[in-house]
Amino acid sequence: MLVSAEALFRSALERKESRGAHARSDYPKLDPRFAQVNLVVARSEGGMSVLAVENEAIPYDLTEIISQSFQRYTPEEMS
Repeated sequence: MLVSAEALFRSALERKESRGAHARSDYPKLDPRFAQVNLVVARSEGGMSVLAVENEAIPYDLTEIISQSFQRYTPEEMS
């Protein structure tokens, strides 16, 4: 559980935005660049490293559902 917690913490530090329930007071707004990548934690010589891996394109119908969700949960970012 400690390894999982560290991986989650490192990814959260790398994500410099707020999105849904994952809010950061130092980065309160959405950053569209983070919608294009997944943060992947990998073993490295120093322990762990976080890599940004580009996402595959999301089908249009799912994009519409995600957009509706953002409007519901982050309305201040959609105006």
